[in-house]
Amino acid sequence: DIPDTDVDIEFGSTQFDLMDFFSDPNGDTITFSITNSNTGAVDVSISEDSVLTITEVAEGSSTLIITASDGFGGSVEDQIIFRVLGPNKAPTLADAFDNLSFFEGFDNETIDLDGAFADEDGDDLTYSVSVSDESVVTAVVGGTFLIIEEVGLGTATFTITADDGRGGTASDAFSVTVEELILGLDLVNGLEVYPNPVKEYLTIFGFQEINTIT
Repeated sequence: DIPDTDVDIEFGSTQFDLMDFFSDPNGDTITFSITNSNTGAVDVSISEDSVLTITEVAEGSSTLIITASDGFGGSVEDQIIFRVLGPNKAPTLADAFDNLSFFEGFDNETIDLDGAFADEDGDDLTYSVSVSDESVVTAVVGGTFLIIEEVGLGTATFTITADDGRGGTASDAFSVTVEELILGLDLVNGLEVYPNPVKEYLTIFGFQEINTIT
């Protein structure tokens, strides 16, 4: 199949040799015809030697249906979406990341990056992360998910970058702190500490007496 194609405006024209995509098992001569759903976006033509030429008209999208016929009643169609894209608009930060604080032993944390950045053009965004101090935490991105893995105590700066694949990027930075768990407290019989990670408020709840270590 001819692949769906995106091109930037001012691309001029592009060509496909249709015989690279169609064949006839009987060796019959193939003739081609094409329909163009949006002549305001592109002009199309097929030469005698089966070369499809697509020429820019303006920004927009067109569905092209190519029909190959063998002259004996046999035919097949292929459809492609051809988009002429306007000047790229870079992604923007839609929802800034909060600084995070964890107590040691949190092991790992997963954050969904979907919705943190926006792209006016509707481009699919890919994400990457850099970590200033991997002796504190490490991180990987899988799809739209950021996975933070505990390593040690301290603070590291995370920089998340969204890339639209067309040269546009946007970034945001936040800190991740891993702290020693309940310094100065000796648990006698049961203690709940939440939430972990901590953003603003920490709740410590003990079922029995908690002694302070001196």
